[in-house]
Amino acid sequence: MAKKQEETKTTPDYAELLDIPRMGLKEFGSQFEMTMLERELRGCWCVIGPAGVGKTQVINQLARKHGYRVCVIRTAQYGLMGAGIPSVRDSDEGFFKVKLPEMFPRKGEKAIVLFDEINQGLQHAIAMFFSLIEDRNMYDYQLPDDAIVVALMNPAGANYNVQQIENNAALNRRLRKVFLVPSYADWLNHAKTNDFHYADRVCKAIGEDGKPCHPAILGPIKAAPKLLYDEEALKNNKQFMCPATVETLSLSAYVLEKSGKSLYGETAINRFAASVGVHAAEQICAYIKDHNTLINAGDVLESYGTVKNKIKKLITDGRMEVLTDLCHNVLKTLFAIKPSIDKTVGNFVQFLIDLPNEQGAMMLQQQRAIAAESDAKEYLKDFMRGMQNQEGFIEWHQRVDSAYKSVEEKIRTK
Repeated sequence: MAKKQEETKTTPDYAELLDIPRMGLKEFGSQFEMTMLERELRGCWCVIGPAGVGKTQVINQLARKHGYRVCVIRTAQYGLMGAGIPSVRDSDEGFFKVKLPEMFPRKGEKAIVLFDEINQGLQHAIAMFFSLIEDRNMYDYQLPDDAIVVALMNPAGANYNVQQIENNAALNRRLRKVFLVPSYADWLNHAKTNDFHYADRVCKAIGEDGKPCHPAILGPIKAAPKLLYDEEALKNNKQFMCPATVETLSLSAYVLEKSGKSLYGETAINRFAASVGVHAAEQICAYIKDHNTLINAGDVLESYGTVKNKIKKLITDGRMEVLTDLCHNVLKTLFAIKPSIDKTVGNFVQFLIDLPNEQGAMMLQQQRAIAAESDAKEYLKDFMRGMQNQEGFIEWHQRVDSAYKSVEEKIRTK
């Protein structure tokens, strides 16, 4: 049993192991923006997070906002010549001057030097990174005053081929480490802006001003926020849904639309599946074709009466796995959006009452953890007070307690 629990640990445990803070995109963006505005060069930010969570996205977005050029050094593929080649011998000093690639920041330029996948880097790339964060120079090259060095990395684990630099004391004392977690609320706000496809403006289907996430792709994710990051597919080394691949799906939807193709036909399924796998692609296309295939979590909270019969049919048909996902999506939406308690708490309680006892009890148990992920602990307290004032909630709670006591009694008497 212990081995099984160890295998199913979630990525936030990695942050606990390193004793570093977990942040969503919005919180880290605020922290990094302070560094940019105040030209705070001591302490290099090292952003750790699973693939596709949005590490590069938040850096590029802030760079555009403040007029910085991003110089990306992909350390896992960075050749030895990328670290500079001898150009001119200085006869007085007795050493070679070194010529660096043109992509390095020039004197007076505002730039972010982004070391991507630093813990997959070749040794010479890591040595270059160390020199730039410690001395702000390398050979005879000097970083401009307005250049900021940032490191990105994936967490060490079975899905990533990495070097163990996490326990390098010399690096640790020079880094500011944060663990970036998938944040549905932050992503949703970003997905509604033209910044979502800002980098894809070269595509004719997007246009020069950029575009928000395509409504056909945003719809199923709003209905089921669990779709946004498919950790199970990632663990099994499959194509997986994540903020980065959702951007590709959205771009594909715009291209299909521009080409006059169906957004739910075979062509669309195959195109989407190439990015996120067949199962996720079929779910998305089924929702686009017929919104009834997924129960929208927002409808449960805002207009429960419109979906009540669909939920009862799921219960009658024994679709417990669908109900489990729906419960998770409802909680994810509730604590990410934080809608008016007066308007939603009655719907939420009625949903609880209609659920089988074990599903409802499990949903209440998950509240604290999901609220913490969305920084909604105070909202949870207010929401709990609202539930206790709802007619039927206390009776439901007693019913669930009685059911569990009955089961325990039967176990004891066997």
